[in-house]
Amino acid sequence: MHLRLFYLFLFILGGITNMQAQSFEAIPSLRDKLIVGQPFTISYVLKDASGSDFVAPQFKGFQVSGPSSRTEYQNINGVTTRSFSYVFTLIPMEAGNAYVSKASIRVGNKRLQTKAFNFKVAEAASGSQEGAEVIFQIELPKDTFYRGEVIPLEYKLYIPYPYQKNGQRVTIPPQFDGFLYENSNFYYSEDLILDGVRYTSYVVERKYLYPHKSGDLEIPGSTVTVSVGDRRDRYNFFRNNGRNITVRSESKKIKVLPLPNPEPKTFTGGVGEYVFEWEADKNELTTDDVIRLRLKVQGNGDMKNLKAPKLDLQSDSFEVYPAKIIAEDQSEFRDGRLISMRVFEYMISPLKTGTYDVPVDVCYFSPDSMDYLNSPELLLSLNVTQGNGIKFSNTPLSTDTLDEMAQLVEVKLSEATLSKAANKPWIRKWSFWILFILLTGLSIALWMKYRYDENFGEINKQKSAQSNALKNLRQGTELMNEAIPAHFKQINLLIYTFISDRFAKGKDTNSIQSVISILKDQQIDSSLIEQLEKILKDNELYTYGMPLPGEFQTYKDELIKILENIDR
Repeated sequence: MHLRLFYLFLFILGGITNMQAQSFEAIPSLRDKLIVGQPFTISYVLKDASGSDFVAPQFKGFQVSGPSSRTEYQNINGVTTRSFSYVFTLIPMEAGNAYVSKASIRVGNKRLQTKAFNFKVAEAASGSQEGAEVIFQIELPKDTFYRGEVIPLEYKLYIPYPYQKNGQRVTIPPQFDGFLYENSNFYYSEDLILDGVRYTSYVVERKYLYPHKSGDLEIPGSTVTVSVGDRRDRYNFFRNNGRNITVRSESKKIKVLPLPNPEPKTFTGGVGEYVFEWEADKNELTTDDVIRLRLKVQGNGDMKNLKAPKLDLQSDSFEVYPAKIIAEDQSEFRDGRLISMRVFEYMISPLKTGTYDVPVDVCYFSPDSMDYLNSPELLLSLNVTQGNGIKFSNTPLSTDTLDEMAQLVEVKLSEATLSKAANKPWIRKWSFWILFILLTGLSIALWMKYRYDENFGEINKQKSAQSNALKNLRQGTELMNEAIPAHFKQINLLIYTFISDRFAKGKDTNSIQSVISILKDQQIDSSLIEQLEKILKDNELYTYGMPLPGEFQTYKDELIKILENIDR
């Protein structure tokens, strides 16, 4: 009896401790001295819990953008804590009182709330607001880079309040010498205070530069003509159509350093910061198997220069086929980061039994560390047992196999013709007729197979690919039993593979945009396309830690149902 009471006490104490560990609070980056036009953030942080049905607060007196989401993990003295945040960026619009109401989120059967905030907002310091001019300039994160490093570049326009940009036109575009570059379609604007003057900044052009030589290089300036109007005359009541201003940004000098010598033998050409994932189809296999190994690389470097690392496997133990790229993608972020992803696939076939560690060593150059780094130890353990050998009866009769059999029969027939063991004429020998019938039958089989392949081969291949596409996707999702970030990455790759097998016909399906474009070309129901697009975009958020609002099994069932409807 006493023991039962003791266990009950521990259960209640554990529940109370767990409730105390969970919290939901609002954390403003500024609590007082708010200034008109000066941005700040409020983070709504949920700790050690999974929440759903987030209800954002109401904002009075602010220009609001967001929310963005962020997941953080901490390990202190062996205790791991997790937090998930919704972050809003606020800009006070006028002096006086401003207000932010309560926010809430559901955790289990309870709804947690934050407190509300009242703010005092002061006018910006009096200065040269009225005499402020339009600014156009180049913005870079630093002025020293390494050859091969990605350089995020922005041409940024600053327009003083109360004016705003109504339109723009680049009249003299920059000409880059010493760089390859990639254009970006990521644009944004924000209000901010510079030297006591309130501005609205606009990204006119955004590019990613790839220096292909070392030394002192110049980022060229650009010229833009911008139409500026008074935002207080919102409906053009005073016929204030604005005015056109032409401004030019000054060029900027940067230093590009060569990579240190000597380069390690295992250097794969990557310059940046990277993370790696190493996985296999299975770990238990036989000498009859051929398995796929995949290396997923993500980072802020130039993936085009990153070569597939070699596998350190003994040639007498494994046959290794050349690596190939099976997936590529890019994601842009407001802070200027371009995160690229590339997946290499290796196919290997074991030749001998045993237990093997399959290592991969990726050497890259880190500009932050200013040194060559090696990826963390990436090993896959494979247990190889003896197979049964490839049996002829289990092997489909391809055209090449049938040709080999026919050649074999012809050889046998020649040998039988040359052999005259008896005085009987060769046409009266039973062996001749057996070989003749066999050769005739094989010839007919070859002719029928040729005709069948000519008429139905391509159709059957398409039907087989279509029938197996959804089956493979369903089997892949059945292996996932919990809503962890890595699973949502794999689900998106499974969906890309399904669309490629089902519809692509050679087209790339490595991004959400390519999948949607292919489905539209196939005239799939627009409501199904919208549902699938939402799932793919939500999966990217789940990958970065946003909690799944419902049950994982329900989520998988809904996904399969949508893809079944698309597959019809």
